[in-house]
Amino acid sequence: MKEIEDREREDAYRRQELDAKLMDAAKPVSAGVGAGAGPSARVRKCPHCGAMVPVQAKFCGECGGR
Repeated sequence: MKEIEDREREDAYRRQELDAKLMDAAKPVSAGVGAGAGPSARVRKCPHCGAMVPVQAKFCGECGGR
C-alpha cells in the first residue's frame, strides 16, 4: 500500500512541475525590448476579428486568420 501512495505522490509532483512549465510557456513574450517600446510595439490587432495578437504571431489565436 505504501508503494502505491509513494507512486501517487511522485506522480502528483511530476504533474505540478509539468503544469508550472506549461504556465511558463504560456506567458506572453514581449517583442518590443527597450525603454521606448510602448504597448503597441508588442501587440497588434488581427485584421479579421480585431483581437489583440503578439507581433511575432503568424496566426490569430482567436479566429486562426493570418
